[in-house]
Amino acid sequence: MEKLKVKFKKMTKKSFENYMNFSIKNYAEEKIKSGNWSEEEAEENSKKTFEQLLPQKEKTPDNYFYEIHSQEDIHIGNIWFFKRNEEIFLADIYIDEEFQGKGYGKDTMKELETKARKLKAKTIALHVFGHNKKAFKLYESFGFYITNINMTKDLK
Repeated sequence: MEKLKVKFKKMTKKSFENYMNFSIKNYAEEKIKSGNWSEEEAEENSKKTFEQLLPQKEKTPDNYFYEIHSQEDIHIGNIWFFKRNEEIFLADIYIDEEFQGKGYGKDTMKELETKARKLKAKTIALHVFGHNKKAFKLYESFGFYITNINMTKDLK
C-alpha cells in the first residue's frame, strides 16, 4: 500500500470557525462565478446556506470536518463531508493554491474513500461547479460519473 502525502486532523473549534469564515466567502464567490447569485446577495445567501446545513455548527450530527495536512504536518487544506444513510456526500474540499497540482488532491480523495469505508458507506457523492474543470477532471479520474446536469441560459 502506497504512503499517502496527506493525513486528516479533526478540526478544533477555532479551526472550524476559521474554516467557516473562509468557506462562506469562497462559496459566495463560486455562486457568483456560476451566475447563480448576484454580488449583492451572495454573502448573505451563503451564510444562510451554511446555517441551514449546519444548525449545530461543527457539532451537527453525521458531519465530519478535517484539516488536511502534509506528512510534514503542514496545513494544506480542509475537507467537510457528511453521511446520510449509506452515502457520504463530499460537501467541500479545498487545497490551498500553493499546494495544488502536487498530488495532494488525489491523496485527499483516497483518504476520503478510506474514511467512507470505515463509516460503512456504499457510495460517495459530490457537487462540482461547472466552471471548475480541474476538480471535474480529478473526480472523473476517481471514477465519479455524472448523475444530473443543471443548465442555464441567460435571456438578454
